[in-house]
Amino acid sequence: MPSADIPEKDFQYIVLHELTHYKRRDMFYKSLVQITVCLHWFNPLVYLMRREITKACEFNY
Repeated sequence: MPSADIPEKDFQYIVLHELTHYKRRDMFYKSLVQITVCLHWFNPLVYLMRREITKACEFNY
């Protein structure tokens, strides 16, 4: 971890946020999206799909 002056409370929120990504398997979905983009690089709709999935992964519900 980089050294930074992060208050303890903020650090806890950051860790909880990242654990939420882990629990929801966001990295797995983002990997599938990246494979799809690589295979269908010529299709502009896959770039729209990637953007929307990235936003959905950051939206905590």
